[in-house]
Amino acid sequence: VPDLLLWAAANAFAVNADATRALVQECRRAGVRDFLFAGTIAVKYPDVGHYAYARAKQQAEASVRESGLRYTIVRPTIVLGADSPVWRQIARLAARHVIVLPGHGRVRIQPIFVADLVNDILTLLRNDDFDQRLYELGGPEITSFDSFVRRVHRMRSGHDARVVHVPLGPVVPLLTLVETAVKRFPIKVGQL
Repeated sequence: VPDLLLWAAANAFAVNADATRALVQECRRAGVRDFLFAGTIAVKYPDVGHYAYARAKQQAEASVRESGLRYTIVRPTIVLGADSPVWRQIARLAARHVIVLPGHGRVRIQPIFVADLVNDILTLLRNDDFDQRLYELGGPEITSFDSFVRRVHRMRSGHDARVVHVPLGPVVPLLTLVETAVKRFPIKVGQL
């Protein structure tokens, strides 16, 4: 399992941090002047120690900021769409008869529909908005994760969900092991 964790972290850094750094270098070499980077709101999480993806995106953002290019960074929140992996994972979680949520569930989320995110990005491009700015993009509603999962359950089943909250601290080591063994684990430990 430790080897799998190391591979997942290395992959996150290769795909996000290293690839962004290489792309920035190639843009400078080729004379490209504008760069739009799609990051993630996860870079603002207070603790990204267990979340290699967020740490890799932090490094990628730093590469963009230091590039000398005109840039815009967008940080979308949870991106939802009919075929998005996160939507499928949340829908699977919410479909259970008893939903077990690690933590208190009061964390606030602001999901954005993929079409709205695309429209926001197209607006930035049309407006030639490359002035070293950062945009955090979320949907129109802020809700708790608990409320969101309950709403998805009600929408799909027609009745209220039974939700059990498990204290987060003691389950993090166990969830870390489960996350590496289960390819479609609904939530990354770092997100918790």
